Amino acid sequence: MEFKLGKSYTRDEIHNALGGEKETYLPQVNKKIVCGCFSRESNPKAPEEILVGNAPKVVEKAEILIGQTESIPVFLKRSINNWEYVGVYRFKDHSTNKDLILKKERESGREYIAMILYLEEV
Repeated sequence: MEFKLGKSYTRDEIHNALGGEKETYLPQVNKKIVCGCFSRESNPKAPEEILVGNAPKVVEKAEILIGQTESIPVFLKRSINNWEYVGVYRFKDHSTNKDLILKKERESGREYIAMILYLEEV
């Protein structure tokens, strides 16, 4: 399936095209992240900046993306089961700087951020 910029897809459509889990922000197949599905509610500066929660599975997925060279299609949540395709991105950098994380927690209203991922459009 070829995704079209600006078009919305359901998680079922994304899953059927790419595989991976339907509930996670970084679906994976065989230890490879196949796409990114981010909400601006949790990630105000998505898709360029992703705030990674501290749950072990969430951190594990971020670490997989950090270690992979392949780019991924990225979708932003616009409403319930409405995910807009915004392009292809790749991992650029990450930070675990505690001061920066505290700042991002304050800015986003979130707690328990483990790291920040930086993505760039391909």
